[in-house]
Amino acid sequence: MTKEVLNHVRDLDENLKDWEDYLGQTSEKAFLSDRKARHALLHCALVALQAAIDIGNHWVSGLTPQRPESYRAIAEILKEKGEISGRLAENLQGLFSLRNVLIHKYQELDLKRLFAHLKKGIKPLREYLKLAKSNTRLIY
Repeated sequence: MTKEVLNHVRDLDENLKDWEDYLGQTSEKAFLSDRKARHALLHCALVALQAAIDIGNHWVSGLTPQRPESYRAIAEILKEKGEISGRLAENLQGLFSLRNVLIHKYQELDLKRLFAHLKKGIKPLREYLKLAKSNTRLIY
């Protein structure tokens, strides 16, 4: 893997671990009431999601000259090329959209719904990370 891709893989791996740790230590009540705890968890989620997107862009570029028109399209292309399952693509599309919501619409967030999405997001990102680490197309 290139140094850049390795950095993204490391960022995804490390921030997923922190994301899991924060979720394990933070109840929904604390997430809703403790701004600092919420910000720490959201920071881990944002860095992990951006790393996953960056990995996906590199992955897609090794498969096709087609450039994704959106972050969601990264998962769609990987699915179309047989690199990931339809279920994983669907989960990633939701997570990649969550990244945009966190960046662009933070004030409008339903925090209870966001907490539920954060709890569901770890497993598909772990699966994606495992596939990315084992994918020879990312080694160039």
